[in-house]
Amino acid sequence: MAAQVLKAHGLEFASRTNNEFFRIVSHAWNDLILAPVGDKWKIMRRICSTHLFNNSMLKASSGFRESEMKHTVKSIIQQSGATIKLQEVFSGLLSISLCLVLFSERGLEVVDLIRNIVALSLNLNIGLLFPALDPWIFMESTRNATQSSCLA
Repeated sequence: MAAQVLKAHGLEFASRTNNEFFRIVSHAWNDLILAPVGDKWKIMRRICSTHLFNNSMLKASSGFRESEMKHTVKSIIQQSGATIKLQEVFSGLLSISLCLVLFSERGLEVVDLIRNIVALSLNLNIGLLFPALDPWIFMESTRNATQSSCLA
């Protein structure tokens, strides 16, 4: 039954909020995650599945992933007896592995960037309740959140 509902109403469930914050974060809806479902989104999804996440690319990047996993396990073993924050360890592993696979570089902090975007997006936007105030409130709340995250 769920499959029938999703097949009939999949686009309604796939729709995202048309929010100014998400428009800015997605570079005017030019990303795969936040872009509205349509022809452009389907082309981007096809490119990703065909060129980035196909079996040959995953096999080619297995060496990167394996070496990073070995490095992570060694660092956990070296810290035995101490308190280990597994969320930080595995988010670092994910970040480094993702950057190595996509950019062939280490050290780009993708997870921190995602955390900052999520933190900014979780701020209550009163402009959604009062649309006339939206541009002013959005810019002010985003500026304050950005300044507080930069000072931390």
